Amino acid sequence: KDHTAALWFVDNIPVQIDTSDAVFSIVVPKVSSQNIDVRQCLVGSSKDSSVASFITNPGPFPCRIDSIYFTGPDASSFGLVSGVPVYTLAPNAPTVTEFRFIPRRVGIHSAIVRIVTQAETIQKTIVGEGVIPSVDVLSSVIDFGKILVNTTKDSLRAGTIKNSGSTPLTITAMRQAGPNTMDFRTGSGSGSVTLNPGDTAFVDITFQPNDVGRVNGSLMFDFVGPGSPAIVQL
Repeated sequence: KDHTAALWFVDNIPVQIDTSDAVFSIVVPKVSSQNIDVRQCLVGSSKDSSVASFITNPGPFPCRIDSIYFTGPDASSFGLVSGVPVYTLAPNAPTVTEFRFIPRRVGIHSAIVRIVTQAETIQKTIVGEGVIPSVDVLSSVIDFGKILVNTTKDSLRAGTIKNSGSTPLTITAMRQAGPNTMDFRTGSGSGSVTLNPGDTAFVDITFQPNDVGRVNGSLMFDFVGPGSPAIVQL
């Protein structure tokens, strides 16, 4: 077809262009993506996962990302936190996309991630697993009550957390997380320990206030499994 002196449209405005000496190429920008596994999260809780290079543009032309949405049986359990379209992805430029996972039940959740660009729609899968807590916090608050400044009060063998799972649970560390880390001290039971199913971790805790007023601290129990760390308020 002879395109000499053809009528072209630029931003919906008709323009008469003499193309007798011009060379044109029609290009289709393309991007690539990957499947996502956000792994485990406690049922009813939420987990945010940043994925580097979820969408990449390996070609020489910019590509516009028009939308990203989820379909499938568990679509409502997934969402976008950051990296929300519309945006233009430059050549050879990766993106960081942050996904949110909120499991509704125990077990594997899956959905389709649909990425709509200016030229095509790409489909990838996202999966995550809902799990139940393997640790029960026996008392969310250990209250020492009122005590005179510069005197001490002990809570010996205070029951803190319990292994509610069916396999041994390893507590890798117990640490004070504040806000007050000076007036509370831990003794026996504060090291690494493995709890068999049904076992409870007991810790000796001493409270020695240095000033008048309400004092708050906390203990964090790091363990191997979802829901770590478990927190007990002091």
